This record gives sequence, C-alpha cells and structure tokens, in this order.
Amino acid sequence: MPELTAILEGILFVAPQPLSVEDIAKGLDFSTKEVARGLKLLHEQYQDSRRGLRLKVFKDKYTLTNKAEVGQAIDQVLAAPKKVSLTEASLETLAIIAYHQPITRSEIEEIRGVNAAQTLRTLSRHELITELGRREQPGNPIEYGTTENFLYHFDISDLSQLPKREKIKEKLQDKKEDFSYEKN
Repeated sequence: MPELTAILEGILFVAPQPLSVEDIAKGLDFSTKEVARGLKLLHEQYQDSRRGLRLKVFKDKYTLTNKAEVGQAIDQVLAAPKKVSLTEASLETLAIIAYHQPITRSEIEEIRGVNAAQTLRTLSRHELITELGRREQPGNPIEYGTTENFLYHFDISDLSQLPKREKIKEKLQDKKEDFSYEKN
C-alpha cells in the first residue's frame, strides 16, 4: 500500500471540494491523528519552491491548489477562468454580510439604505453568500452568511482572518479600483 502522504495527495488532487481530517479518516484505515500528521508532512513537502502545488486550509478543510507563481503559465496553457467583476454595491453588501453574519436582508438594507434584493441574488449566484436559515421572529426572514467559496477567493482560511474594519477604511480611501476575481 502506498504511504499515507501519497494517498492523501491523490485524494486531495481529485476531491471536488476541500475535505476535513475527519472526512478523510472516515474512508481510510487511518486514525484522525495519523491523517493530521500526514497532512502536516504533505504541507511541508509542498513548501519546496520547485513544487507547483500547495496545500491550503479553509475552515479546517484541506485542498490542493496551484501556487500563485505558476498561475500565469497555467492560464497560458488552459483557457483562463471567467472573470467576475463585482460592483461597488455588491462588494459593500458582501462586506456587510462577512462582518455581521448571520444577517437578514432588512438589516443589510438598513445599513446600506437601499434595496439589496438584486445584489443578494448576484452574490448568491456567484456562490459568495448562502442562506443560513430563517430567523425566529415575525416574518421569519432569511439569514445570510458567507460561503467557503468566499473564503477561497479571498484566500483566507476562516472569518477571523478578515482585516479589521479600520484597516479596510484606510485602504479604500487610498485605493478605489474595481474588484474582480476568477471564478472556478
């Protein structure tokens, strides 16, 4: 049987979404501790600058991605992914959701001062936000939150890595450019 790191690498290479240690261990004859050790070793192996892949962690789930340095070469060989441009209204709404989740549409509209229905549909269509459920209050409004896709595209492993609001305000004033990201 191949060594554990080779098995983990193969699983993560073909997995359609990031996997947790528990998800991986469930399907193998290894304990969660062994899988965690194997992932740590695999991560160390991918630190080699000669490798084109890296092991990324999103919300305690693991996935293999290409290193940014090889991205241009990948784009030259493969069809470039579709770029998604978000409007200022979409970015503003996304930030409100990220920092205040779970949050309802009426709460977003109260903060922004405008109707958010279309913007919520757009963010949902791009899989950056999701419905978390319904709040137990009159009307049972839908609560929204960010998705793992949001974390992936903003290259953060969990919401605690979001920049502090004060730093965002400074950056926005220094730099007002269109935001775009590549949708997989």
